[in-house]
Amino acid sequence: MKYRAVIFDLYGTLVDELRYPHRQEVKYQRWVSDTAAALELPVDDFRRVWADTSRQREEGEIRTRKAILAFLCDTLDVDVSDEQLNRAAAIALEYIRRALKPRNGVVETLARLHDEGIKTGLISNCLAETSDLWSSTPFPSLLDASILSCEVGMMKPNPGIYRLACERLGVEPSDCLFIGDGGSGELTGATSVGMDAVLIRAPGDTENGDREDWQGIRISSVEEILSLVE
Repeated sequence: MKYRAVIFDLYGTLVDELRYPHRQEVKYQRWVSDTAAALELPVDDFRRVWADTSRQREEGEIRTRKAILAFLCDTLDVDVSDEQLNRAAAIALEYIRRALKPRNGVVETLARLHDEGIKTGLISNCLAETSDLWSSTPFPSLLDASILSCEVGMMKPNPGIYRLACERLGVEPSDCLFIGDGGSGELTGATSVGMDAVLIRAPGDTENGDREDWQGIRISSVEEILSLVE
């Protein structure tokens, strides 16, 4: 067997991306507008500060939904009530809840990998909402290790987050195949520690991250992984 483990990205790989394709972009913009309205913030200001604080949020420096939103308001020097923060936090949680639905074929593919004796893991750059909702999704029972950036204080493409996944799976990087949509330089991050990597680009997905210049294997659905590990 060529690989002892397959490690997946989350958004854009096991579930739809949060912002693309178009249907997700519409949902994202609605979330931005609704959250900004709940906090009585100008949409453009909210969007700008949200983007500027991605590292603090995704590495768990600011841990809870409410604390993240309070920090954004403080950054903009805007006073908000506890009720407003609670309302905005609830909007954020619901947005992520709706996003955490497996793509077609994902559950079956993960189960098949287990049947083949191949371990499965996940590395995701994500926010507190994903961590809070994780146990309510189908994924924990289908994955042998789930590494969420907001819980471990590291983000892809930091080599440490890939090594941590290997440690929890009990494998070496050379034993692993990493599958991702190319965001955050995750594919080059995986290969830098000795993993093989594959780009997944579903129909309608847009170019970003490693995608534009990726010279390695490309697939268009999760099911195609099975032919790569046989």
